[in-house]
Amino acid sequence: IQRSLDVEYKRSKEQLNNVISGISHDFRTPLTASLGYLQMIEKSGGLTGKNAEYLEIALQKNTYLKELSDEFFELSKIKNGHEEMTMENINLSNLISDLVMEQYNWMQERNISPDFHIADGIVINSNRRYIMRIVENLLSNAEKYTFTHLGISLSEDNGKIILSAFNDTENGTEIDINRVFEPFYKPSSRNKNGSGLGLYVVKCLAEKLFADVFAEFDNLGDFRITVEFIDF
Repeated sequence: IQRSLDVEYKRSKEQLNNVISGISHDFRTPLTASLGYLQMIEKSGGLTGKNAEYLEIALQKNTYLKELSDEFFELSKIKNGHEEMTMENINLSNLISDLVMEQYNWMQERNISPDFHIADGIVINSNRRYIMRIVENLLSNAEKYTFTHLGISLSEDNGKIILSAFNDTENGTEIDINRVFEPFYKPSSRNKNGSGLGLYVVKCLAEKLFADVFAEFDNLGDFRITVEFIDF
């Protein structure tokens, strides 16, 4: 009986993940189109006053829904395990440097002081898409909660490749270190949008790559996420 229940549970869980994947996929296309049209209206500069405010709210809500659907879609693929995980040699130093460069626009707009320490020539045998998504989610999380400065560090020590993302936070932001990797957990903060799934996805992907991930407040008081990879 127990075996039958286990089989039924796994089947039900897979069906649920497939439903979530299908819904997320169906949401993404119209949301992307909707967001594109709203951005075109914003760029046209044709709205003023209250209409411009309403447009900004609509953009924020559509961006949030797009992020949520993307995270659900990613999670469904991770949990189903149907995706083949191709491994290859990746120059992690170059990859992270390129992804960090893509963040300069918002950092300049907010006068953020970046602090990057990326060691040269670090190569890892891993899955490129998973690595990219981990880094992108760490940077996306930093974008939401950074107040004045953020940093990325990459180093190698005793066979481990150590990636850290750290940032300060605005006064009044409360972060429960023990819950940051829970699905839908959001720090207590003013005017911050997000799905609450970004760091949960980081944890799930890290586990797929047999990497360790943990959160802490470092000795400077910055919020820090560290991922430790083992290069096989």
